[in-house]
Amino acid sequence: IAPNSSTKPDYKGIEIKAGRVAIQKNRVNLFSQVPDWKGSKTTRQKVLKDWGYISSDKQGKPRFNLYCTVEANTPNSQGLYFSVDTDRDMLINLGYKDRNLDPQFVVKWDMAKLRERLLEKHKRTFWVSAVSEKVGNNEYFRYDSLVYTSEPKASYMPYLIDTKVITMDYVMHEKEDGSVRDHGFLFKIRPDNISLLFPNPLEFDLRE
Repeated sequence: IAPNSSTKPDYKGIEIKAGRVAIQKNRVNLFSQVPDWKGSKTTRQKVLKDWGYISSDKQGKPRFNLYCTVEANTPNSQGLYFSVDTDRDMLINLGYKDRNLDPQFVVKWDMAKLRERLLEKHKRTFWVSAVSEKVGNNEYFRYDSLVYTSEPKASYMPYLIDTKVITMDYVMHEKEDGSVRDHGFLFKIRPDNISLLFPNPLEFDLRE
């Protein structure tokens, strides 16, 4: 199964997340979900222009980029952070242009939509760990273990976002024609926190 950005599970209703053992402490993708653009009264282009930064692409040409992690209550290097509005059941992205000024509204997500995406993507999931070895120009994998989870506690999402267990990555840049290329709005979690969202995970040793 090739890497993909499908909103559906990978195989017979099961989502498969595979990673190298050497980097298992890195966050893993839960799902990608675009903001509520209409309700936010903004666009990808405006978010990138307002909060992005100029750096060079692979060819050395300058371009606007926005590659950063957003977590709750603590502004990142771009001044962006999340605020969980439990009364309105929303996740709000705010940002500081200047720490001496009030934060500005950036975009929002309906928390109900985030819960829906989690349940759609992760009703049943295999979290697979692999040992990798490079031989020449090829990389080989041995799948050593997996954790099986099911029925995530979607109602925990506001709390887990508010406590920085779940974070979101912006991964977007401006193309030469002025349009915006994004690789999704990636909601992530660390592997050692999976049990906080998925109760009673089952572990299997594939080497036996």
